[in-house]
Amino acid sequence: MKRVGRAIEVLAWAVFFALTAIVLAVRFWLLPDIERYRGEIVAAVSAAVGQPVRIGSLGAGWYGLNPHIHLRDVRIFDRAGREALTLPSIDNQLAWSSLLQGKLKLHSLAIDLQPFDKLD
Repeated sequence: MKRVGRAIEVLAWAVFFALTAIVLAVRFWLLPDIERYRGEIVAAVSAAVGQPVRIGSLGAGWYGLNPHIHLRDVRIFDRAGREALTLPSIDNQLAWSSLLQGKLKLHSLAIDLQPFDKLD
């Protein structure tokens, strides 16, 4: 019985350190270098929307315990290449379940529809 208890303890510590390593990797490696993934982000947004998309700027950080990605000046184009929709600001909080499922999932999404001249 002691062996089983010891094995469970070792497994719990291994899971704890693995999750800690993932959080630290996201915090210090992935988010500060978010601009490096611009192509993949634009492709994912375009695929989700079903139309060509252009993103003016990307930013990343933390909102509580969730990673946060901020998109500014998002422009969605129709099939003819004309600008169909402009979104000044989109804030995305990523869900940690994304890591377990291998798919990008959002905890929350906020779209600011204010005109550009009213943004800071």
